Amino acid sequence: MNVKQIADVAIIIGRYQTFQLHSEQIRMIDEVVKRHKHTIIVIGNSMMRGTIANPLDFRARKTMIQEKFPKIDILYINDIPKDNTLWSKNLDKLIEDHVWGDFTTQ
Repeated sequence: MNVKQIADVAIIIGRYQTFQLHSEQIRMIDEVVKRHKHTIIVIGNSMMRGTIANPLDFRARKTMIQEKFPKIDILYINDIPKDNTLWSKNLDKLIEDHVWGDFTTQ
């Protein structure tokens, strides 16, 4: 990835706690992919897995998305209940490390 490409990275953040992508998720991801050179999906990851609210683990959700969108990078970020500031800082660091890490290895 070169510097110009880094300026054209789209980030989608979601939970994707459905057993299959629904039509609106597919439409949104399609639109983002069309408009940007590189797309990253960041999946929120609860520490409480296998519950009604969080039935799927990260691997299942990543596989579900990659079946439809194999060229998209998919990362996860752990939930931090009651600390949005720390969660946001962790998100910034995750994206920075992923994007600039790809850039420095080229």
